Amino acid sequence: MFEGREFTDHKPLVYLFHKSGDKHSPRQQRHSEYISQFTTTIRHVVGDANVVADALSRISEISIPSVDFQQMALAQTTDEELQTLLKSNTGLKLHLLPIDNECALYCDTCTNRIRPYVLPEFRKRVFDAIHSLSHPGTKATLWLLRYRYV
Repeated sequence: MFEGREFTDHKPLVYLFHKSGDKHSPRQQRHSEYISQFTTTIRHVVGDANVVADALSRISEISIPSVDFQQMALAQTTDEELQTLLKSNTGLKLHLLPIDNECALYCDTCTNRIRPYVLPEFRKRVFDAIHSLSHPGTKATLWLLRYRYV
């Protein structure tokens, strides 16, 4: 229906090409110049009537990956690497801390921050949970992972 025509649901853009150029701020003039490379005829379509834009731009569901600490606690009971760490003399102070009434998780308590020990099979999930919060860069993501987890 709208293919090949210029429509927007951002009403101020319509007035961009109808007002005199000397009334625009320098920023508006730059934006106007850029948009005019593509078209100078823009018509407004009310947001409710612009279903194509709604389908493309509105998020119907936000899902942030989460870490299932109860499942991690259960997996810690059979992990050989963790058992080796518990028996060896490392800088980590791993203690079993209760999550809820049903299970407990091994966490490092050598700093002021309690950091859960993450098994190899949970590392990708933990990474995704940290990275999906704000998409920090490489260094910031690594810092957050080291700060919050072992």
